[in-house]
Amino acid sequence: MKVLAIHTILLTLLHPVFTLDYEKFSIVITNIAVSADSDSSGMSDECDGDDEIKKFSESKAVSSENEAVLLYNVRMGKETKNDNKPTYFGCVGSLDNLETTSDKKILFSVHGFNEKPKKHLNFSGRYHEKQLCDTANDSTDTCRDYFIVPVIWNTSGNGLKDYLKDKNKGAPIAARNFADLSMLLKNGNSPKSIMVHSMGNYILKMFAEDIAEEEIETPYFDDIFMVAPDVRVGIFDEGSTDGVNIAKLASAKVHVLWAKRDYALFGRRFFNNREKAIGANGRIAERKLNPSLKNKVIFHKIRRPCADGAGPICHNYHFADEAIGIYHKYSGN
Repeated sequence: MKVLAIHTILLTLLHPVFTLDYEKFSIVITNIAVSADSDSSGMSDECDGDDEIKKFSESKAVSSENEAVLLYNVRMGKETKNDNKPTYFGCVGSLDNLETTSDKKILFSVHGFNEKPKKHLNFSGRYHEKQLCDTANDSTDTCRDYFIVPVIWNTSGNGLKDYLKDKNKGAPIAARNFADLSMLLKNGNSPKSIMVHSMGNYILKMFAEDIAEEEIETPYFDDIFMVAPDVRVGIFDEGSTDGVNIAKLASAKVHVLWAKRDYALFGRRFFNNREKAIGANGRIAERKLNPSLKNKVIFHKIRRPCADGAGPICHNYHFADEAIGIYHKYSGN
């Protein structure tokens, strides 16, 4: 019982809530069910042409199948600003919106388990803040290398007790939904990379598997950043097709950011037959790396995983300074 209690503490504290809320985002992708907005929340002038206005909020329907959509000019509803479950409004968009929003390289940001829209948008907003960016008006003069696009998948948000529900139901559904948007992610002229945190990497694995089944060989992203990945330590071992599939998605490199002191990933072993996660055992994974991926997969040991508000579990360092430094080092800009 003592071991279970420790695991409970570690996993239910996965994502701290920030006091500062970010209310505007240029682009958001989500598979949470969206619905028509009857009053438009004052957004009638925000959408181009006949583009529809949709709204979404926190959902408990993790096992429901929904289409993933791209929304632009996303705003938090003023009447729900102070709620823990605010409503967000946006215009239904397409690849054109993704291409014209910014002249920076696009960085898709995928969250992990137990994270709801407000939390992920706050994390993503902090990244913009660290770049000295205005999230509503991306300026070439004040921003650095990336324009961030939050990708929100439907999680239970109920902490430890629904870890397996998110992994066995929510994550596979998200992978299928986002695979349906695969051409949006792949096409276009803007350079695109992706940062995937924690259980989001399990979605990445299944997404790559779906794409491999379609026998699409052209890479989808420049760089892939797998941060604190909650996937098995042997995913890139020789004989594992999962690692090869992921590598095929990147035209440049796959980066594995890991930390020996990632206490959340110690706890996840309780739910995964004691199996180690690569996010806490990068050294083992690097030693056993498939020789064919030697020049493709790069391992980055995070020296300060508890810094910049990532403590006490030292797992949420995906937007800490050390991780951001790695993203920008390989931005190509």
